[in-house]
Amino acid sequence: MALLICMIGLSAATPAWAQPSPQVPLWSEQAGRSADGFPPNCQEPGNGPFVGLDVWTFRLPTPEQGEFKGLTLYFMTPEGQELAPVIVPGPDGDITQGTPQARVRVQAGLQIINGSAEVTGNPIGDFTVSQTCLAIPLTPDINLAWNKPAIADSQCALSQGPEKAINGSWTGGPSDRWCSTGASKWLRVDLGSSTNIRQFVLRHAGAGGEPTSFNTRAFNIQMSADSTTWTTAVTVTANTASVTTHDVTATARYVRLNITTPTQTTDPSARIYELEVYGGVNLALNKPTTADSQCALSQGPEKAVNGSSTGGLSDKWCSTGASRWLRVDFGSSATIRRVVVRHAGAGGEPTSFNTRAFNIQMSADSTTWTTAVTVTANTASVTTHDVTATARYVRLNITTPTQTTDPSARIYELEVYGQAGSLPPEVNLALNKPAIADSQCALTQGPQKAVNGSSTGGASDKWCSTGVGKWLRVDLGSPGGSLVNIRKFVLRHAGAGGEATSFNTRAFNIQMSADAIQWWTVVTVTANTANVSTHYVDAFGRYVRLNVTAPAQTTDPSARIYELEAYPPS
Repeated sequence: MALLICMIGLSAATPAWAQPSPQVPLWSEQAGRSADGFPPNCQEPGNGPFVGLDVWTFRLPTPEQGEFKGLTLYFMTPEGQELAPVIVPGPDGDITQGTPQARVRVQAGLQIINGSAEVTGNPIGDFTVSQTCLAIPLTPDINLAWNKPAIADSQCALSQGPEKAINGSWTGGPSDRWCSTGASKWLRVDLGSSTNIRQFVLRHAGAGGEPTSFNTRAFNIQMSADSTTWTTAVTVTANTASVTTHDVTATARYVRLNITTPTQTTDPSARIYELEVYGGVNLALNKPTTADSQCALSQGPEKAVNGSSTGGLSDKWCSTGASRWLRVDFGSSATIRRVVVRHAGAGGEPTSFNTRAFNIQMSADSTTWTTAVTVTANTASVTTHDVTATARYVRLNITTPTQTTDPSARIYELEVYGQAGSLPPEVNLALNKPAIADSQCALTQGPQKAVNGSSTGGASDKWCSTGVGKWLRVDLGSPGGSLVNIRKFVLRHAGAGGEATSFNTRAFNIQMSADAIQWWTVVTVTANTANVSTHYVDAFGRYVRLNVTAPAQTTDPSARIYELEAYPPS
């Protein structure tokens, strides 16, 4: 009997390695506060400020508690919706090793409601919010849907989920789209809070490089405050364009795209490369304009910036002049991100009068001009053009005014979106940082060549690898080992260095890590053909790793990267 009791006692004992870590709660008196309710500190490395993200720093008040091992934090929106827990360490937060401190980055304006932490020492007392760094406000023309939570009725493949329609990219091939063959074919995005919406942009199959016969033919866009009651804001029944722009005036938290006819043919698959939502300000609205000429007194250049395109023939700028140009003066320098042109069809005229060929130029002084957009075969009634420029003047030059021999240029609206004032130049955080790789093809083609800021020095100005792994790792080396916020990666492939485009990297992924041990994938591309590929992310880390899985468009085994660039929020 004694032996049995002894054995029972032994079997009931929990080995030391299986003991749960001590847990401490968040100090209850801090629950319910937003970031602006705590002492501000944006000075420490890694604290920000960041665009659209508040940084929260947590601390263990007593030495007996030791250090943080992990945190689980709960936040809610100003409207009272509780969000999924934030787990630290992870993509949204990190623990500062050797200190009783941890930090997370979350959507601006959230309130903390609860939390628990694993600690290395004694579970006495609580842990607290010690300081915060408030977000930089979003610029007016930020895509409000970018990287927001998205769900859909279905997806064609694991790599074609709804999150691909709001990742800020449409050039990564078939795995860079949301695809659905379901009966209902819908995509829903949660903007996170009630938002003023002014415009939708949809990038259909053709925008992603697929045949335009796969462009969505019929669809509608709905909005809702609660994801239960929906109001239809946009209805389209006969689209053929690869990119469509839809103006609205509404306030909503949820946006739903319903596809009723997925293609121009009988193909049953819906293909959406990007759903963008904007609440931006048109910088050209009612600004001073000049033009080469006008067809009538009621059709002067001011009609192209009056904010209206539905007032009939007198609501457009019209020109039959030899040069056919329209110029807008913002009054001061502006950072420009997007230009929208509304052609004849947008004003109710026959689409045969839509501008066929034109270019858009930018200038600081109205003397020296830089061409930002060139279009040679347009047929659409509304065209949207992404740019990155700083200018005071914008000029639209029309070279072929219609689809026919009609000589009249007809522009119902020229809209320019961005931000008043100039933004500082982008800083490549990977420039000249320490880099290692699995291998290199030659002594002159080591990994440091991919972060030297140059891609025009010939074959010795690239990193090249024929190894089995084909990986390149860069240590961004932030002060104190803290994480940095990356919003954009740029890769310059073989063609950017002057080599044959058949050597451009076809498939690759980009990963980030806080410690070079645990990695999370932030970019996956399976069918690239471009010389330069740009990848928008919202990620944090100290280390960046590029893994090349298909090094060329052919069977050539060599990976060739002329430059890997990493940029923070601008």
